[in-house]
Amino acid sequence: MIAYLVAIAEVVRRRWDGPNVTAPKKGWQVMYHGYAPPTVVLPDGIKGAVVDLDDTVARARDVHGDVMLRALELAGVSKWRAAEIWYHWVAPWWGSPYRELIRHAASYFRGMKRCVMRPSTFERHYHRVLRLICKGELPLRYAPEEVPHARDLLTALHYQLDGRLVLYSASPYDLCKIVLRKLLLEKRFAHVVSAHPRKFRKEEPDGWLACCELLKLPPEAVVAFTDSMTDVRGACAAGLRVYLSPAPEQVEAVKQELSNEAFGSAVVLVDAWNNILRFPTEL
Repeated sequence: MIAYLVAIAEVVRRRWDGPNVTAPKKGWQVMYHGYAPPTVVLPDGIKGAVVDLDDTVARARDVHGDVMLRALELAGVSKWRAAEIWYHWVAPWWGSPYRELIRHAASYFRGMKRCVMRPSTFERHYHRVLRLICKGELPLRYAPEEVPHARDLLTALHYQLDGRLVLYSASPYDLCKIVLRKLLLEKRFAHVVSAHPRKFRKEEPDGWLACCELLKLPPEAVVAFTDSMTDVRGACAAGLRVYLSPAPEQVEAVKQELSNEAFGSAVVLVDAWNNILRFPTEL
């Protein structure tokens, strides 16, 4: 009976954590869900990868929005006023970088007849809610949604590049950790880099170069995975090559932008992440 339970525990561990990376392994003889792990079709000379979070690995809009509403509640804002702020401020500017949201909050709060709070106060409450969720003192009311085939992509990159994988996001650091922990993907990344509080802008090369420094690799040996043209501009300016997988409704607009800008062969457009994955046959 004990041996049976130990075997079940090992199956569960392999399901979520992947193979035991500390055990000696030879080439691709690592088991992944009963199979050899998938591989990613990468350009020659690639030794590391930088991956975006939002809409590349996970869709965390509901998580982010819930944290904002809880921050307003924590500040003592009534429900009707919180709904007003959500409708007039959050919804129109959703998808903007974190600091852009704070800037729009500042202009909106100043324009109200009765100022609800200073934007810096809201930001303080926002990060306090994130810390409480990280510590487990507040439950997560909405779960992030995993982007199709993102788990297989991260698993393939993790083993193919010997763990040289960095998450780079415009979302706050604590929010990144919450999403990765909820999706059980935290162990796939060697580092997590957030544009906040480091004040990076993803359309500029500084943050991408910082990721390369963490990997101890030159930019030409690193590839980026993203869904955003903003990331493409920053990564290409830093010298990285890029795999771009936009949302289906944005494909035509992205193709037009790529044709207008001289990225050359540095950017590869893919419909879905499984298009660049290769799955071995069952062992």
